[in-house]
Amino acid sequence: MAASTKAKFVSIFFIVFLITIVSFGTTEEIDEDEIVEEADEFDVFPGGEVHTFEREKEGVKCTFTYSAQGGTNEKWLFMISHTPDKRKFHCAVERPDGNSYLFFINFSLKIDGADIIDADVTGKGYFKLKDNEFLIEGNELKNSADFENGLSSVLIAAKTAHKIEL
Repeated sequence: MAASTKAKFVSIFFIVFLITIVSFGTTEEIDEDEIVEEADEFDVFPGGEVHTFEREKEGVKCTFTYSAQGGTNEKWLFMISHTPDKRKFHCAVERPDGNSYLFFINFSLKIDGADIIDADVTGKGYFKLKDNEFLIEGNELKNSADFENGLSSVLIAAKTAHKIEL
């Protein structure tokens, strides 16, 4: 139980760190106290079958789809964050310790209800993937044909077209 709490804390800290780096393409700093966070733990299954995990929050839906090969299931975290005014959202999927032994055949992270303004993808050990390993098509971030099959986190920063009433 304590390990799971620690993993969630480390993961949330990492996501806030990534959000600050991404900062929505502006010089605007995002205070971690202004982010509303929701995290769910889920299993990533090997076996080559396509699996989907999705969550919706405040009218914005994030969907992670993948297929992977390897040994056994891994625990991953799926997070949706937004600013208090609900104009900026983040969808993030990550392996809490950054070390996945799975071989990802493909992956995608899609957001509905907001437009992608930035993204970040890391491979094993949280090393940033090369730009040619992934692409953004519309509101979906996915692997390219050059993807080298290592994945530890995927982050989308998005902005809603208009303010959602509180």
